[in-house]
Amino acid sequence: MVQFKLKNFIIFLSIPLLSSTQTTDVLTTIQSNPQLAMFTFSTNLTVNLPIIEETILGKGVNYTIFAPSDQAFVKVGILGSDVLGNIIKYHIIPIQAKSTDFIGTQYEQTLIDSPELVKLAGKAKQKLIISKEQDSFTIGNGIDTGKVFTPDIVASNGIIHIVDTSK
Repeated sequence: MVQFKLKNFIIFLSIPLLSSTQTTDVLTTIQSNPQLAMFTFSTNLTVNLPIIEETILGKGVNYTIFAPSDQAFVKVGILGSDVLGNIIKYHIIPIQAKSTDFIGTQYEQTLIDSPELVKLAGKAKQKLIISKEQDSFTIGNGIDTGKVFTPDIVASNGIIHIVDTSK
């Protein structure tokens, strides 16, 4: 709300603010979040996410991305290029889901389309293990678990949940 004071009058102007999380897409929302700078840079998200959206997901499909925070990247340490190449696809599920859509433990298919194990730390599974119990919201791969600490960032084409690792 903007307030102007003129001698004996007060004028109140109600100016609606646009929420950037609802009018910008997933890529722009992630790029503008300072907690996701390493994810954006190390995965070359600016180039790779639009390719994934066009070729794997399909144009106009909404999705959910569990974006690893800068703290998660620091905890995990140096990752090889083969791992970095799979991180984006492994952290996306092809459905739009807020934290309230998950109950108990669920196994959601990632965008990795291969019968082989994903080249991530340890021996990751092809499905993301998502667990929501009361106030605890985690994702995992059967070996490592990450805690969702910023859920439900709404973008025009999906939902973003920011994740830290348990390491």
